[in-house]
Amino acid sequence: METAPATVSKLARGRAERPYAPAHVTGTRDASGNLTITCVRRTRMDGGWADYTREVPLNETAEAYEVEILEGGTVVRTITGLFAPTATYSAADQTTDFGLAQASVPVRVYQLSAIVGRGIAARATL
Repeated sequence: METAPATVSKLARGRAERPYAPAHVTGTRDASGNLTITCVRRTRMDGGWADYTREVPLNETAEAYEVEILEGGTVVRTITGLFAPTATYSAADQTTDFGLAQASVPVRVYQLSAIVGRGIAARATL
């Protein structure tokens, strides 16, 4: 008599499920020194960009991001509650964090996942 093979289920969590690092992290400053940080989301599923015109599918429960502002390797501010690939780091916040508005700011940008939290960081100096 043959027995049915055992069924094994595995809940895998980790790097394979983390959102990719956002691409094209850029920053622009206005006349007051406020820094607007933007990026382009990436995806793990159906992410082909053959026509170079469409956005890739979200493949997350919601679109959400976090931005870390760094001084050396230390996080001095985390900008949370972002539901679009755009964040503003005001001149007033720069003054609070550094004593004056900065000519360049190192940042890490994360896309968030409801399943695993932060994705892989995109790093840039803006």
